[in-house]
Amino acid sequence: MSIRRQIREKNTVKNYRLYLIKFGEWAGDRELENISPDEVLAYLTEKTEGQKQSTKRFRYTLLKTFFNFIKNTIDPSLTNPCDFPVLKKIRS
Repeated sequence: MSIRRQIREKNTVKNYRLYLIKFGEWAGDRELENISPDEVLAYLTEKTEGQKQSTKRFRYTLLKTFFNFIKNTIDPSLTNPCDFPVLKKIRS
């Protein structure tokens, strides 16, 4: 593995961790299944205000991936709030 790739992967993990920590602080002690699509939209809108569309899409994708990871590894009954149409405007 090249040095550049190692550095890039380290930075990716660092950035993901920071963003997910902030999301965790926002969510507090709430259960993930109680977080609605409207709340995710409000969170993303607030946290990405004034940022480029590519950043908004990245943040949305990161949260969607996080919820999918929880669904696939811990709770198959979890409904991913990022899968709802109300969040499509983040992707476009």
